Amino acid sequence: MSLPSLDDYFPDWKEREALAEGMIPMIGQLYRNNVVVYCYGRAMHNQSVTQLMKAHRYVRQVEQNELSEFETYPVLEAISKLDLGPCHVDLGKLATKFMAESETISAEDFVIRDGHIKPLPKPGLGVEIDETAVREAAKTECNWVNPVWRHDDGAIAEW
Repeated sequence: MSLPSLDDYFPDWKEREALAEGMIPMIGQLYRNNVVVYCYGRAMHNQSVTQLMKAHRYVRQVEQNELSEFETYPVLEAISKLDLGPCHVDLGKLATKFMAESETISAEDFVIRDGHIKPLPKPGLGVEIDETAVREAAKTECNWVNPVWRHDDGAIAEW
């Protein structure tokens, strides 16, 4: 059994290296916005290209399947477009889950759906107000009375 030649691996390595180089500014920008990115528990901020590639290879020990930069890059790109508050994001776990569904959904839709953000179909709050019903309800007198809360001694209670 002969091993494939170096020419078979080198172009793939260079592409994955270029993707890892492209990840560094996105990870740095997220980190400056208090979003810490991990790959199966390994922090990805302040890492070199080689260290990022090693973090991807580490997944082989956990998932019995190597995680490629080709799979994590689109997910990271989608995450970097979101307006996130301070949080911790495990890019490796998200990318692994995305790989299972990647044939049916784009990375942007995957990140938004699992981030519980459903884009609205049109501008506004997503609520349509029936103005005629509001006008009809405004014609009837409100029957509500503000309750007065009292303490045991009879004094009026404010919250």
